[in-house]
Amino acid sequence: CVASQVATINILNNPTLSVSSESMCIGQSASLTANGAVSYTWSPSSNLSTANGSLVIGTPSATTTYSVFGESIDGCISLNTATISVINNPTLSATSSSTICIGKTTTLTVTGASSYTWSPTFGLNTNTGPIVISSPTTNIVYTITGNLFGCLGTITSSVFVNPLPTVIINSSSNSFIYTPGEDFSLLGSGGVSYVWSNGSTDSNLIVYQTEQTQYCLEVTDANSCVNQTCVTVDLKTESTLYIPNSFTPNNDKINDVFFVMGTNITEFQILIFNSWGELLYESTDITKGWDGTYNGEYVSNGIYVYSLKAKGIDGKTYKEIGKIISMN
Repeated sequence: CVASQVATINILNNPTLSVSSESMCIGQSASLTANGAVSYTWSPSSNLSTANGSLVIGTPSATTTYSVFGESIDGCISLNTATISVINNPTLSATSSSTICIGKTTTLTVTGASSYTWSPTFGLNTNTGPIVISSPTTNIVYTITGNLFGCLGTITSSVFVNPLPTVIINSSSNSFIYTPGEDFSLLGSGGVSYVWSNGSTDSNLIVYQTEQTQYCLEVTDANSCVNQTCVTVDLKTESTLYIPNSFTPNNDKINDVFFVMGTNITEFQILIFNSWGELLYESTDITKGWDGTYNGEYVSNGIYVYSLKAKGIDGKTYKEIGKIISMN
């Protein structure tokens, strides 16, 4: 006898797995996802937040490819791979340091990334880009952050600021009084080299002049920093007046003429009288003196009275009444 039976074999499809690959900067993390199954197993599981599940977080130190096994509800298994690509942070190269004099500028550069940010911004013409111009007033260290494919690298660049030399001319007075005919020295200090506005390169300058003059001194110090100051040298403008009290009009060429002596006198008048109040001599020229005569004759020995009015270039006024003794 023969018997028969029919059996059916159902062939189930393996799950179709879809997975994601990611890139990350070294030291950061990346998420991997899988879809198409009901359970998942990841391998290798080191540097993963978990070995199971549709979402895992990886923190590898180098580019790593992970295998993921997906199992369907029917127990069928598929395999796929996902890769986390690890990008190294950019290695930056920058101007390590620069030294300037206060008030000057320096150019700082950086390479190694595609974009850059500088911090702090003090003294910079811009805080972005591979080239910046810096002009701080004190020493400063800039931190530069470079971005390459979203990964960051840092480096520092320093600027050292030297002060300007303190230029001193004769204790730093702004102006001086110069007596014509006398030597006058301007004494410069504060650096290692000197240049005066008249071209002299000595630290000290001897002045000879006939009018008010400004002198400027440029000083360079040991750090090659340069500073300048200027002073004004005026002609001496103080007025003086001296009136003698006697003279001897006897033609011996010694003290024969009564002269009023003065410097920087702009206005002058003198009147000389005898004891009766009679005007014997009058002049508005300080360079001329009285020879002791009246109407062509020498006056007798005695005491005479003068009345003087004068004004100096400095505005000082003189009003004097006094006596002269004539002894011939």
